[in-house]
Amino acid sequence: MLPTARELWSQTAAAYAEAAPELGIYRLSNLRLAEMLRLDPGLRLLDLACGTGATTRAAFDRQSRLGPGWAVDAIPEMVEIARRSLADLPVSLIESPAEELAQHLEPGVADRVICNGAFFQFDDYGHVLAQIRGILTSSGLLGLTVPGPSNAPAMVEHLKRSGLGRRPPRRRQEVILDRPSGAGGKAPPAVRGKPPRGRRSPCNHLTIHGILRAAGWEVLDSELLTIPLSKEEVVRWMTMPIFRWPEWRGVADEELARRLEEALATLDFQPDTSWQVVVARPRG
Repeated sequence: MLPTARELWSQTAAAYAEAAPELGIYRLSNLRLAEMLRLDPGLRLLDLACGTGATTRAAFDRQSRLGPGWAVDAIPEMVEIARRSLADLPVSLIESPAEELAQHLEPGVADRVICNGAFFQFDDYGHVLAQIRGILTSSGLLGLTVPGPSNAPAMVEHLKRSGLGRRPPRRRQEVILDRPSGAGGKAPPAVRGKPPRGRRSPCNHLTIHGILRAAGWEVLDSELLTIPLSKEEVVRWMTMPIFRWPEWRGVADEELARRLEEALATLDFQPDTSWQVVVARPRG
């Protein structure tokens, strides 16, 4: 049985804590989110799905005089690392799913909510947006990112053509490297209306404005941020437990990194990723 996403995030926490502040896929999106959220001195910030604290840190780097805030994540290992890494900041750590956010805070306590690289993973976008609305002040803002277009699918096809997607004969004790079915590829069509409770609809750069509007939010700013990825960065991300393809679960880090490096050495284009960075406020 494959591990659950929650189990994989737990296993990834230590490696993620080292990588998130350094590598562009989060470092640059953290920076841009903090810039677009208009962080003034004294504002109270909540980092939703904070991971190990890199987004919270980026916000305080942008505006060191923020007021007391909160960092929230559902994974205990992430929260514990964030508690240590943010100990010098006026931030309270909360272990909670996004869907239960409002149970932990008084109404109208946060001026800004920031959510980088996580919103599209929630099971019920409308419900989470209602939770955020409940804890925001009347002038509060939400800043989030969702996946944008990139050449990652082409990179994956290259990895397959390089041999990482072919199953070896049974008699050969080689590592099986393949891409999980249903991953990535063409962007899903735009979603209209509110996703049904408990069922996740596609959420990316094509759908996020519609999801926000259906939930009663107004988009104030939106920008597509494209981030080039070094081949070393690709290897570092793809060897983390949460980002490994299922067939790689039992592969040693060193062996997987070697195979990826060999395949990426023949890639003839610069891999990239992108995030749609959105700032919104509740209507009414």
